[in-house]
Amino acid sequence: MYDQLKLLSRFCRLAGYKGLLICLDELVNLYKLANVQAHNGNYEQILRILNDVEQGGAEGLGFVLGGTPEFLTDPRRGLYSYPALQSRLAENPFVQNALVDRTGHVLRLSNLDREQFLALLQKLHSVYHSGKTEHSPLPAEAFPAFLRHCEQRIGEATFRTPRTTITAFIGLLAVLDQNPDAQWHTLLHHTVILPLDSAKDDLTVSNELVSLIL
Repeated sequence: MYDQLKLLSRFCRLAGYKGLLICLDELVNLYKLANVQAHNGNYEQILRILNDVEQGGAEGLGFVLGGTPEFLTDPRRGLYSYPALQSRLAENPFVQNALVDRTGHVLRLSNLDREQFLALLQKLHSVYHSGKTEHSPLPAEAFPAFLRHCEQRIGEATFRTPRTTITAFIGLLAVLDQNPDAQWHTLLHHTVILPLDSAKDDLTVSNELVSLIL
């Protein structure tokens, strides 16, 4: 599959684009593999991709891999269990506390703060109504009101598991879109938002995520 992606990136460049960016999420599933052969085979492919990108063997092709910190650092089953990957993906030892280094392969993603989440809701609102000139946009005060409503119902999970909040917001937009007489503040007052079951949601394994830029 990787060789086919390299070929596809070449076609993209021939078509006039600068290249192809591949985003692979939920790589915690590789961490969970019980079959040793499958586990090592996947990690060998990640190593091959990393070597190609660093050595110029994958021109016009980039990768963003998303997973939990355990997927990266677990010494038994994570990427760090593979010595060649551990040495290449080792983080800058000077990155501590609130300091960051965005030049390396590993980026630790913190939770969205309030201002970032408000901006996300506004963008979701714009995308949802793209091309619909007849809709009535939500007023500016609706976005912080919705966020406060979520915080009152599910607390810090509003930011720690944004899937719940985003799903509820899209649901609100859908109801308002199909029921012109409905009022957003009335819907908020009568709606209960429940947190996701932490035992079933991979995002609650840790308070942060890891992104690998290859």
